[in-house]
Amino acid sequence: MNLYYLWNETRRERENAAGIDYTPAYFPALLAQLGAAGRPCTPADVPGLTENDVLLANTDDLTDLAEGAYARILFCGGEIRREPGIVSHLLFGEERIPLFAPLREGTPGGEILYNGEDAEGRKVPAVVRQNAHSYEFLFDLCATVWFSGDGFSDGEPKNGFIIGRTPDTRPVPAGMYSDQPYNDHMLMILEDILLSLGVPMLYRLPLTEEGTVPDFAMHISGDDDHTSADFNLNGARVIHDLGLYYHVNAMPAGTSFIITPAQREEMAALGCELALHTNFWKRPYSLEVQQESVRIYRDYFGVDPVTNVNHCLIQGGMAAPRLRWLAESGIIADNSKLGEINPANINAFNLCGFGFGTSFPRYTCDDAEHGNALISCMEIPLNYYEPRLGGTYTDPDQILQYIDGAAKDGRIAQFFIHPHYLAPSNPNTAWSTAAVKLAKEHWTEKGYTVCLTSTDRIALFWQARRNAAICADADGITVECTVPTALVLPEAAERVLVDGEECTTVTRTVTGRTRTLAVLAQPGTHRIEYIR
Repeated sequence: MNLYYLWNETRRERENAAGIDYTPAYFPALLAQLGAAGRPCTPADVPGLTENDVLLANTDDLTDLAEGAYARILFCGGEIRREPGIVSHLLFGEERIPLFAPLREGTPGGEILYNGEDAEGRKVPAVVRQNAHSYEFLFDLCATVWFSGDGFSDGEPKNGFIIGRTPDTRPVPAGMYSDQPYNDHMLMILEDILLSLGVPMLYRLPLTEEGTVPDFAMHISGDDDHTSADFNLNGARVIHDLGLYYHVNAMPAGTSFIITPAQREEMAALGCELALHTNFWKRPYSLEVQQESVRIYRDYFGVDPVTNVNHCLIQGGMAAPRLRWLAESGIIADNSKLGEINPANINAFNLCGFGFGTSFPRYTCDDAEHGNALISCMEIPLNYYEPRLGGTYTDPDQILQYIDGAAKDGRIAQFFIHPHYLAPSNPNTAWSTAAVKLAKEHWTEKGYTVCLTSTDRIALFWQARRNAAICADADGITVECTVPTALVLPEAAERVLVDGEECTTVTRTVTGRTRTLAVLAQPGTHRIEYIR
């Protein structure tokens, strides 16, 4: 059994030449999010597919396409442009999920799996099963997840910045939709379908240090803003003393940093990573400045940075230039996407939400001018900014609900806390540490299994996960991966063998769905077999 996505190069070239994004270019990004292995398939290749193969396709690419016995999952297309605005909704349980692509009339008949609301607010089918092996999304899933995840530029700098910031590109209105990661819920529908068709995939969370499958993952990071080496060192100590890992993004000034290579090693001994904090404040927003910042970091510390955060989350326009420049500079992930915003104060605190639709790392595609190529640098969204408990922040429920939601949905959680708010001289230090302590006390009391990790480690895990090889056949599944991981099994079995040895499977509830997992505790090539 193989998973394919239909690729029409003639159509891509035609639409890109007209400045239109070819939305099937986003299929590899969707599969990277799900941890599934798919390969491109041209229209000429389709007749060679078998009844055991699965094909993802945009309906605009199906003209004159030969029918076959393969399973099909279709997505309604159309000329969808990168324009802001919610044009329809998907009804997912109690959630009303915003769609940035219209709902269209589909093939008559079939079983309605999910309804939606069209632009006029009428209840209409949104996801339909046409038969046992054919499903139809009546909206362009690629377009809505791609464009809303990237965000939409309003083109207007605010708060004295010479260009915009990532929070300004937030696609959903303030106070609406962002309490739940709406794109994660939408992709869960596709995940359900793929699993029902026998497609295996790798779990989204790394294993714990003990080799177990966690309920959620947690990382804590912050930017030093070139303030004080003591702040960085103390932040590492404070988080280390709480039994957690810290991550600091260091800003270059001239050709050096406030922290020395020796101090970086001291922080590393406390389990604290150092990464890059690129400063575009009053500097050209350009590839040249990005490359210069990476070069300064490499020359000064003698190592390459793994991840990046832009100072003040500065970004001009859409996500593509930022991520393209980072990829060309050797960075594998960016943590500059804050989903919440306080219009009155860029230094707002205790902001929590999923304004860009996901809690997970995500890959995206370049713009039409650059052929909609998949960009190798991923985004790690920042969804809890400066958690606090104390002073004017007296309600602990937001922190508790954030942790409970992460455990219920199997999310990656993050607290973003600047090192200077962990300094002994800062009166607000107690508020920041109280928030972290409350979160830890809560997950301990609840008995959650937590993967305590870090921003760079998440980036490296997801990079390895995306590059893993997964192959399913009639007898089982072969997985080749360079990191320990867990495999989401597409079918139940009395017994599961991993490399010939009986494996105790693990179940996890993710967004209300029970998933059965096989733990692959060592990197390498593994063979998973079912005993039915």
